[in-house]
Amino acid sequence: MHSLMRLVLVGVVVLFPGRKLQAAPATAVTVDAQGTATVDVISELTEAGKKIDRPTPECPAYYFLVLSDYQPGGQLAFWQRPPPSLGAVARILKEELSRQSYLAATPAHPPLLLLKFSWGYAAPVLTPGAFAAGVGGDVPRPALVSLCAMQNAGDMLELTGGIRARRTWQETRDPWCVNLPEELGGAAGFPRYYATLEAFEYPASPRLAGRPLWTTHVSVPYWGHYIDQAIPALIATGAPLFGRDMKTPLFIKISSVREGRVVVGKPVGKTGSW
Repeated sequence: MHSLMRLVLVGVVVLFPGRKLQAAPATAVTVDAQGTATVDVISELTEAGKKIDRPTPECPAYYFLVLSDYQPGGQLAFWQRPPPSLGAVARILKEELSRQSYLAATPAHPPLLLLKFSWGYAAPVLTPGAFAAGVGGDVPRPALVSLCAMQNAGDMLELTGGIRARRTWQETRDPWCVNLPEELGGAAGFPRYYATLEAFEYPASPRLAGRPLWTTHVSVPYWGHYIDQAIPALIATGAPLFGRDMKTPLFIKISSVREGRVVVGKPVGKTGSW
């Protein structure tokens, strides 16, 4: 979904229009008094991916990793700090992968998987004539954008609800997405930090593309967070769901603390007719 500006091979071998849009309530876009935030996680498998067992400590999956640079996008992210370094992101990702029995390849253990990791900031792109108003005095908070006011509604829906949500929206041609869970439409309409991990069969030749196996998207509203805190939290929250097949996203409460560690609350699954 997101184009890669520069791919870095991480060197441990294995794998709507002219109407004023209502702004999101502050409680919907900020961390609460306890510092918790809601992370959206969706993981989907292809038919090929469903035929592959998830790795275990006894039978790990070896991978080769391709990591993209930080990807900014959409509306301006106010009051933010620089993103973490690519090296720091790679280190955190590989640590979390190892906890799920995904291990970097070695000469003795050739890669079976090619993992592609992208991360950054994504936001709704307004259609011509539509605009969004910020909230809150001198602090210009972004607004919650309706799906029918977005040029990139499909991309935002895929980020927050997976390819199934995107297809449902496109097939029904329903800009309000009444067939989608309310939380999902709201999540897609707000700027977010995201982390996406895609798994492919490791290609037999550099000229051959391996079959896609699964994709996991993890994201959180950017307001109330710094990206250097959000990305480690997203990786840690999404890692237990890497390679798992989910019909609908999970909305997981987390509590961010220093050094990127997170306390993960009880996942709450939201079901819908799609």
